[in-house]
Amino acid sequence: MLATGAGRGGSSPPLVIGGWLLLLLLAAFGVTYGYFFGMPGLIGGLPAVALFGVLTFAAARRRGPEWALLPIAWAVLVPALTVPLQIAYLDRVADGTCTEVPSANIDIVWTCSTVDVLPTLLPGLLNVVPLLWLVSSRGDVRCAALAAAVFGAVRLLVPALFWLAEGDDVTLIGSYQFPPATPYNASLVVGPFLWFLTLASGAALEWRVLGPGWIAVLALGAAGASLAAFFIGLGFLALDV
Repeated sequence: MLATGAGRGGSSPPLVIGGWLLLLLLAAFGVTYGYFFGMPGLIGGLPAVALFGVLTFAAARRRGPEWALLPIAWAVLVPALTVPLQIAYLDRVADGTCTEVPSANIDIVWTCSTVDVLPTLLPGLLNVVPLLWLVSSRGDVRCAALAAAVFGAVRLLVPALFWLAEGDDVTLIGSYQFPPATPYNASLVVGPFLWFLTLASGAALEWRVLGPGWIAVLALGAAGASLAAFFIGLGFLALDV
């Protein structure tokens, strides 16, 4: 879509590219802000969904090669919803069903039943929404939908495997400044990096459609991942260690 908007729908390439880059920026903000503050991260995620709807409508009018970008775009966008929702849910679980453990070095440590923690991953089911595009009559769209669904399934299953690896109980570590999302919780840290892996893989799959725009997409995605890593580092420093 980034490279072909002018030829099929009359929109100028800079405007189309700008729309997708803005979506990426909103998604990166939603993931990063939601990681630390939970539900307020939706101030990035919800506008990103609205913008996705606008871009989808524009692509539907053309039905060109850019239509195959939509499942990949959803896979890149959806963590801006799932991360804030999961962190908010995890915060409620930590305060409601977990046991706070005294610690001399860290603000807050909880011991939680794995059974109580695993349902916090339920928002991740939004990751498999691209399966809906499998009903398309176009082979390139079905291929993109399958790839996007695989990326989403990985982002759903990998954190679950981290929780399960801890056994019957898991340890959550947080601070008085943030919900339980810190670099000590590997299942939460892996999310931003899997997000960038999805972005890079999607750009590689659709580079013919993206054209020269893929450079801007990856550059902004790398900046977003770097920003996430930076704020995660700040979260680490914010703990009393």
